[in-house]
Amino acid sequence: MGVTPPPIGYFIRADAIRRGLATEVAAVLTRVGFEKCGLVRVDIQVDPANERSLRIPRKLGFVEEGRLRRRLDPHEEGGPRRDSVMFTMRSPCMQYRYRAYDPLGAEV
Repeated sequence: MGVTPPPIGYFIRADAIRRGLATEVAAVLTRVGFEKCGLVRVDIQVDPANERSLRIPRKLGFVEEGRLRRRLDPHEEGGPRRDSVMFTMRSPCMQYRYRAYDPLGAEV
């Protein structure tokens, strides 16, 4: 039986947005999770106010599961915790080629 790790999250520097980097990394992490780690599902949590980030799991075929209340850290210290939108995939992202390496640099 597979395991379910914490959800994928992504942050891209302002000068690197709109290049598909977060989409590609999320897709590859999803494939590695299914193919190399034996996961049964992969989750992505997104701030509902972040339209660009919401597009990524939708583009990759993740299913929107619902809104989780007060799951994300506040934007500023002492501020309110923020909601997140949870997306789940139960099948791999197969179109992205990748090579996976262990912590010592050996290909797995």
